Amino acid sequence: MRVSLSPSTAKTWTRCHGSVDMRNKVKTEKSEAQVRGTVADKLLEVRVRRLDNCVSPRVEGDDEAEEEALKELGVEDIQAVDVAMQYLAKREEEVGPLMIWTQHKIQILADQVGYVDLILWAPLEGMLETIDYKHGAGRPVFPEENEQLTMGDVFFKGIDRTLIQQHVHTIIQPNYHGHKEPVLTTEVPKDKLIEQKTRILANMLEIRTGSREFVPGEAQCLSCSGKPVCVPLAEHVLTPLGVDFRGMEETAESGVIGSGAEEISTQDAASVLTLTPLIRGFLTAVDRHANLSAKAGATYPGMKLVKTNSRKSWRLSDPETLDMLKTLETVDGTFVDIDMLATVKPLTPTQATRWFANKLNDKSRKFLEDSIVTRPGGVKLVPDIASEDEVVIDVMRVFDDLTSNSGE
Repeated sequence: MRVSLSPSTAKTWTRCHGSVDMRNKVKTEKSEAQVRGTVADKLLEVRVRRLDNCVSPRVEGDDEAEEEALKELGVEDIQAVDVAMQYLAKREEEVGPLMIWTQHKIQILADQVGYVDLILWAPLEGMLETIDYKHGAGRPVFPEENEQLTMGDVFFKGIDRTLIQQHVHTIIQPNYHGHKEPVLTTEVPKDKLIEQKTRILANMLEIRTGSREFVPGEAQCLSCSGKPVCVPLAEHVLTPLGVDFRGMEETAESGVIGSGAEEISTQDAASVLTLTPLIRGFLTAVDRHANLSAKAGATYPGMKLVKTNSRKSWRLSDPETLDMLKTLETVDGTFVDIDMLATVKPLTPTQATRWFANKLNDKSRKFLEDSIVTRPGGVKLVPDIASEDEVVIDVMRVFDDLTSNSGE
């Protein structure tokens, strides 16, 4: 089986060689946020291709693709794409005429290619800028020591590379509000770029010649799709919990909890807290993988599948939603007073439906319904406590069951 060493997963496989096999063992299903991100990427690609200085050729069907994207995305999603487009215009003002490539294919190895969101070449400055657009808001991404940007840079062959005087790596992440600015840029010295390239190539060679060493840790595991079936990661995140909480259990058995007796030390707690993001990511991944496997027929002792309720969301962003609600007219001709709901703003679609739907006239009810998207419910694994005996589920046993059901 061919080993995938793509730029988008380089942060993982350069640090943990075993991840390349783990990813192949997990069937993934995109979340709503990931689907929305893919659509936003497509909208950005289409709009960049329309620019006069874009080298990437236009594609038949771009107009239809943009139309479909605009239907699926909300106002904030479209504004995020606009941030990227505005940055391109700003860069041209700063460094002069640009050549732009979007979703550019780079040849990494004979059987391995990758794609780069945006590449800018400023011939007057001799500047090559590699850009990765991140639509998601979940985790911050930085351009420094970024393997994906490094691979996009060093494997780009669209120009004579002897002309490059300056290498710039950029992350555009408009929806992550932890950054002071939506665009983060760093200049990479040539010697640093060569160092990063050498490290990446060395890891590629080791993996291609059979290395599968596991090195669990936050940087590489949070974004690894293989984490729900990775035993070394399970041991890495669960062992500290077992060590720390055994002391708490012993204290409970002695009956002196709360009396100032022995408790988890701050040092022990710190060892758990440093793993909090990784533990959360691991448990979420296990939960998602188990639910997908259960829907495909796998069984988990002490668990059962139940139906979940449908979910509603606004087509519009919250400020526009509130403005829209102010225009809703009731059956007797008065407008809905939402000031009384100040304590629960922003108003959710479910609240709006429950409180107003039966009081509105036909026009306003239609307006409300058209502004709400209802997504059907699904199924979810939950503990089966139907019997009188309490179901006690050992975490490691469930993990073993999970991996065995995955064909390992």
